[in-house]
Amino acid sequence: MNTGQSFILLSVCAVGTLTSDMTQCSKIQFLGLPDQDTITVENGKKLSVTFYVITHKCREQSSRKVIQLTKSEKNFTLHVCRVILENQTCGVSGSSFHCRCLNGTVAQLHKMATFSDEGTYGWFFADKNKLERNITFHIIPASNTVNFALPVSVAVLFAVFFVVAAAAVHWTVRGKRQSGERGNFDEVMNKQPPSKDQLMFRHCEQDISFYDEVQ
Repeated sequence: MNTGQSFILLSVCAVGTLTSDMTQCSKIQFLGLPDQDTITVENGKKLSVTFYVITHKCREQSSRKVIQLTKSEKNFTLHVCRVILENQTCGVSGSSFHCRCLNGTVAQLHKMATFSDEGTYGWFFADKNKLERNITFHIIPASNTVNFALPVSVAVLFAVFFVVAAAAVHWTVRGKRQSGERGNFDEVMNKQPPSKDQLMFRHCEQDISFYDEVQ
């Protein structure tokens, strides 16, 4: 191998090494996210993942990074959002309803969790089509709705108890009133009429009273 061929071969190797380093230098990082790839979220609570790109290992930093976020369904891949980071500026595509930019370099997947959100989400660079990370979300029922029926049942129980107690008091008072009225009626019915001697004595008392008044 002559000197010219050796120089060309070394140049091709150097370019290939540089291109490989530039391809591998960018990396998607996740802020405050645990190491496990499965995250459990309650239905109706906030589902949030904050991410950004690091390029400090790149020999030549590209000014444009496009992050693609997808959700894997049974037979197809669903587009979730597309984030563009360029020159300390962050933007999202028009169909990226569930992604937003927090500043010029940091983006976030943010929404209120529903059962339909359960599945595996993938983050990758759109230009390289290389998967950076998969995260599976498991959606469970909200804890504040599990015991919701208990206060309702207690309220119904107290309402029934109040109605029964009020009815008992009403019938007790009514029974005593009817008993008193019946006793008075029996007393009147059982009372004997005055005798003739009693009537005569009353007339005498009246005559004496009238005579005293005249005198």
